[in-house]
This record gives sequence, structure tokens and C-alpha cells, in this order.
Amino acid sequence: MTSISHMDVKFLWGNSNYDYVCSESLGNSGGILCIWEASIFKKINTTVSDNFIAIYGTWLPTNSKILFIAIYAPQQTSCKRKLWDYISNIVGRWNGESIIMGDFNEVRSSEERRGSCFNPYSARYFDRFISNAGLVDVTLEGYAFTWAHPSASKMSKLDRFLVSDGIFSLFPSITAICLDRHLSDHRPILLREVKLDFGPTPFRFYHSWFDYVGFDDMIKLSWHSFSHSDTSGMIRFKKKLQDLKKIIRSWIKAKKLEISGSKNEMISRVHHPLARHIPHRSRERRHTPRRDTRPRGFNKPHIHSEKLVGPENPTWVTIRR
Repeated sequence: MTSISHMDVKFLWGNSNYDYVCSESLGNSGGILCIWEASIFKKINTTVSDNFIAIYGTWLPTNSKILFIAIYAPQQTSCKRKLWDYISNIVGRWNGESIIMGDFNEVRSSEERRGSCFNPYSARYFDRFISNAGLVDVTLEGYAFTWAHPSASKMSKLDRFLVSDGIFSLFPSITAICLDRHLSDHRPILLREVKLDFGPTPFRFYHSWFDYVGFDDMIKLSWHSFSHSDTSGMIRFKKKLQDLKKIIRSWIKAKKLEISGSKNEMISRVHHPLARHIPHRSRERRHTPRRDTRPRGFNKPHIHSEKLVGPENPTWVTIRR
């Protein structure tokens, strides 16, 4: 990409409401092109280098200061270390949030490289840069590797998104995904905020409700009582279903309360019978004196204890008389 015109950018973007910054090609590098919607992000200042573009500006929907840095890192280890130090200095001086993205030409662990040599010292320096700059590596969904040799004998995760912690507060539903590869040997990566809205809670209808007494009559009376003046029959039908749903919920709630009250009344009767007012037999027995059924002339045995002392086994002996 030796040079690019506004017409080229407009053709790529699809409309005229855009702004862009580009870094021309250097050697085998194709250069860097950054395009954004002018109504979403307002540029304040830019820094253009051979290996990166830094765009300082304001994210208009939330009026937040954000620094975007697009990177195309060099292959040489010494040049990459200088680039990490320079980027870390830029992020440290910026009073706002940061998003760094692109081809870093570096991996963080041996699991991110397959079929080629892993340099632990270079990976350790890259990890230190991420930590010192206060950045977070956004987990990539989809494919594990972003670059692959045409023969598929070598694969590496060279592309990624590094963001500051405050980005997750501004965009709570932010995610990153690795897409399919087509023209380039790199897979495109996409940073997006996915807000899932499954709509209102669905209305649950149970077959047991048909067994409730009066349920069918309630449905018929309610359905014929609705009157909507919409010209479209489908709209009237939809509104009648919505009104019927509210009536069914209220009717079922009242019916359950009625059934629950009947159950509680039956339980109270079981636990509080009328028989509880009859005196208990054990109480009569406790107040009635016991009869002496022993024959006359029979006396209680008198228990007398004597100590028998012997030379061999002294003990206590109980004798009944």
C-alpha cells in the first residue's frame, strides 16, 4: 500500500461518514490502514510510525477518552522490544482507556506456536510489556491460531487484542473472535460487544389447569369480553392473547390460594381432633391410688446387709429376710 485516496477508502467503507489514517508500506509490509465511523469516534490526535498507528480520541456514545493503537510488529526481536517499550510509554502517558490490536508477531507461551521454534526470552519480555502497561489479553473465541503457513505445517497465535481494565466497564459484553481465513495467511480477528436480548419471559401453560373447576368458562367469558378497534385482524388477535394471558395468570394465582387455604384447613382439623377434650387415661391412672393385690399377712421383705469377712475373699453380701 504505497498510497491510498479518499475514493479508495470510501469504496472500502461504503459511505462518506468516515475518517481514516494510514501508514505507507515498508519493505514486505503492506502498511496499516485505520478507518472508523465519524459519528461514533472523534479523532483528537494521531501518531503514525512504520510499525503502528496511534489514534487519540473520544468515543462519542459514552464521551470516553480512548486510545486505539494498530500494530504491525517487526520480525527482529530487538526491534520488537523497542516497540514494546515505546507503546508502554504511550499508554502510560494517556489519560484514558486503551485498545491495542493487530499483528504482534509474538506469542506468549509455547502452546501458541506449533511447528516452529519457541523463544521463551522473547515471550517473557512480551508478557512483561503487557503486565507493565496494565493491559488485558482478550480471549479469542473460534480458532486457536491466527496465522498458518500455506502447507499448514506451521501455526501461531500472532494477532490479538490488548485492552485496559476500564474497557470492560465501558463495554461489559465485549468479546473477541477469530474468523475464517480467505485471502491472507492471517485470520481476521474481530472485537465486538454482543448484547443478548431474548425478549420477555415466555408464557407457560400447564395442562393441569384444564382440571380446575371453572377454567373453561373463564376462558370463554374473557375471550368474548375483549374489544379492540384495530383494523388488522392479526393485531386484534395478538392483543386479545396478551389480555387473556394476564387474566389467566390472575385467575390461576387466586385458584392456587383457594386450594392452599382448603388444604391448610384440613390439616388443622387432623392435628386438632375433638378427642383432645377427653381426659387421657394416663392422667386418670396417675390420680387413682394403686390397689394392694398382695395376700393378707404378707409383709415387705426386709433387706439387711452384712459384711462377711474371710481370709480369702472379703465382699458385701445382701440377705433378704
